[in-house]
Amino acid sequence: MDTVFSNSTRAVVPLGAACFVDSLQAGNLAAPCPVTDDMLRFLNLTDAFEDYFSAYCLKPPQGDGCPYGYCSNLDIAGLFVRIAAYLTNFFVAILVFYKPEDLTETFWSQLLSIYSLLLTCAWTLIRHQLTKIHATLALATAGSPLTVCIFLYAVRSIWQGEHRLGPAVGRGRLFPRTIVLLAMCFWIGLFIYVTLPTHLSHFQQEDCQQNNNGIKYFFALPLLIFVDQPGWVQFLGALPFLLTAIAWVVAILLRRREIWPPGEVYKPHPVTVWQTLKKHYPFIQFVTVIGIPTAYWIAAIELGVRIATPKDNHVEATFGQVLAMFVAVPPLLEALELRRRVLDWFLDLTWVRFISRRPQLVEEPESEPAFTYAFPTDSRDSGISNDKKFTSIIPLADSFSGNGRRRSPLDPEV
Repeated sequence: MDTVFSNSTRAVVPLGAACFVDSLQAGNLAAPCPVTDDMLRFLNLTDAFEDYFSAYCLKPPQGDGCPYGYCSNLDIAGLFVRIAAYLTNFFVAILVFYKPEDLTETFWSQLLSIYSLLLTCAWTLIRHQLTKIHATLALATAGSPLTVCIFLYAVRSIWQGEHRLGPAVGRGRLFPRTIVLLAMCFWIGLFIYVTLPTHLSHFQQEDCQQNNNGIKYFFALPLLIFVDQPGWVQFLGALPFLLTAIAWVVAILLRRREIWPPGEVYKPHPVTVWQTLKKHYPFIQFVTVIGIPTAYWIAAIELGVRIATPKDNHVEATFGQVLAMFVAVPPLLEALELRRRVLDWFLDLTWVRFISRRPQLVEEPESEPAFTYAFPTDSRDSGISNDKKFTSIIPLADSFSGNGRRRSPLDPEV
């Protein structure tokens, strides 16, 4: 059948999308009820296929064979929503590791982002207005490596309140800890529902799930894209993991006497290894816990959008997306306060000093007392004549970590 869109790449002839309720009530189930030119002109959908597609996506019919692919859902998978999630997670992660004492305000930004995605996902699922790919994207965006870290610390706070996230969910922070634990249970419940078989769950546009590799292998997409690539491309993809593994091996070798004191029988000490490397090489810990997992997380989301629902890459500044961008402002402002110390911290990293051949700032013996000493101003105590009285402060252990290494401005708390 020819329509006003016959010259486009796809003619507007949905297989069973345009049957009216009156026809169904009359029992005329055999009538095809195709979309006609008169219908399109009456609904003012004749200018472009995008107009018809927007109307089609208001309530996509079930069982039409998914002729146009997934409809977009910019409030969950829009470009600005994704960028806001990436920025918020990055800046909050920096504060968690390098400025945990000022985490309280930005911590709520991360919680707001998590709850907005989970509540949107749950509400649209209840109304049967959410596709499986967008439910997966919502859970993946909310369940970032930083979110998992917050969940684990909240659980740990039940029996141990002193830790890195203590100012946010530690001892005396019952309300925020409860909010985090509820979000964790909420996320797990939605994840279980999304992974249920098709006959036990209900999603919009279920026909689009068939043979959609973006849904089937969503969390493995960053690995699968290298399967058919040349060897040098596969090597580049594996390079971050190889460099991190080499850094761990070198760090363990350098600190082997601290992990296994002389005379001690060799035994695996994973907790001691972790604590030692966290104290001396915090950058390795940051890359292992946050850096690489976050890069993998971003790659999975972006590849999932590109493969399964490319229409969500359309740039459109909707209200929900603009609001999501403002969520990233508080952690951005907090992170900017560290800008003056970032260069000193970076230059004092072990691997940077090794490459640049810069000496360590200052080495002090471990027994150095951690206090400042003031020369007395009274000549009777100081042995200095009255005409040479003076007051001076000598910082004996200023900015030292207590283990002989000068504390970097951004070293995390132990």
